Amino acid sequence: MRSQLLSELGVNVCHRTVERYLRRLKLKQRQNDLANGKITREEVVELVRHARDALLANTAGYRRMRQILVTNYGVHLPRQVVYDILREVDPEGMQLRLKKTCKRRVFHTTGPNHIWSADGHNKLNRFGITVYGFIDAWSRKILGIFVHVTNNDPRHIGAYFLHLVRAIGGIPWKLTTDRGTETGKMGSFQI
Repeated sequence: MRSQLLSELGVNVCHRTVERYLRRLKLKQRQNDLANGKITREEVVELVRHARDALLANTAGYRRMRQILVTNYGVHLPRQVVYDILREVDPEGMQLRLKKTCKRRVFHTTGPNHIWSADGHNKLNRFGITVYGFIDAWSRKILGIFVHVTNNDPRHIGAYFLHLVRAIGGIPWKLTTDRGTETGKMGSFQI
């Protein structure tokens, strides 16, 4: 970190100063055995090949391979280094894994209120807040956002749906949701 500060910003600081700031800000530096000189790139390539052959990890992606390197070999590396090495060792496998990453479903809608999409958001759950939202798939217009203490109760989600139907004055032809337990009432209300 000191060398990076010196090369990029021209700031020369003592390693104790860096440690003090890291402690004060409650930050931790990630271990990088390659940058620290504990292991060479060639040794890492050999470990990856060994893990693929001996540990039957030949289908492992870079995240799983990074975990294997830590648990089985005690080698700590950044994800990007493991990614680059796996691209070098197994280019065909990496291409196959990358093709499966983002398969978006295409659905066709004839116009407004043909398809409504609904889903919940639990990122604020630790604060006692859950969010459930509805959008019109054709226009991407937000039809409604509902904030409550829970969005796992099908009765609440069903009530939100009925509230929207009453407010908009109509029911959608189709409803797109995930397969959560909370969406059951919406389907029965739509029938």
